[in-house]
Amino acid sequence: MQKIEEGGNEIHGDLYAAYCRLISLSDEESVHYRHFLIQNGTLNCVTLKESTNLISQGTTGLCSWQGAIVLSQWCEENKEQFCGKNILELGCGVGLTGMNVISICSPKQYIFSDCHPIVLNMLCENVKLNFVSNKQSELLNTFDTTSKLQLQLKYEQTDVQVIDLKWEDIDKYMLKNSLQPDIIIAADILYDSNSFDALILGLKRLLVSNSYAIFAATIRNEDTVSQFFEYLGNYDLIFEECSLPRWIMSIELIYAPVRILKIFQKI
Repeated sequence: MQKIEEGGNEIHGDLYAAYCRLISLSDEESVHYRHFLIQNGTLNCVTLKESTNLISQGTTGLCSWQGAIVLSQWCEENKEQFCGKNILELGCGVGLTGMNVISICSPKQYIFSDCHPIVLNMLCENVKLNFVSNKQSELLNTFDTTSKLQLQLKYEQTDVQVIDLKWEDIDKYMLKNSLQPDIIIAADILYDSNSFDALILGLKRLLVSNSYAIFAATIRNEDTVSQFFEYLGNYDLIFEECSLPRWIMSIELIYAPVRILKIFQKI
């Protein structure tokens, strides 16, 4: 805000609102439980343990963001694409999108992946909270350092896994664990252009034959998203924009548009 004023420019009201919201947050770390109703599937709602702070423990991954909501709704409207498929989610955070997809779309396999240890711990808590108590689930494995597996369970017909996965390690992980997903999904991970090299190299390795990625990108900075598109072209990856869900629920005080992108290899 100081830099904007020094440049002789006017500060937008949304920036003031965001600033006031941040400084009003408690300094102490705290968590709460949020409940997201879903329209069909075997779960009536998804319950998530989250941080009350937008940024906590050096990460933004301890709370749900708008892109996860929009991606969940898009997957629900296009559930035929995910039924019986192997799905890998990158940067899954506390797990909102995955919980919805597992419940509504009945994939064969769903792999949650993140790399922040505190996020992974909270994610495992949320997976157990929503699935382990159900009579249709079976807890199979927890925490295997050799394979980066944090949690594995069977929920109805879906093999559910939580793994510790850095984007720069995708190639090594695929070779070691014979990972080859049909669909890669992600929400709100396009906020730091410094991560694009590792992300797109990982995508390049994952996207083979008929596989594709579905990203939900909340547009907070047009330049950052434009950089991502440039990176895609440099690695012979292309994208097409998908229609948004018919109805979008907002969970953020300041509105920012969300775009749904389908990414695949150039033929």
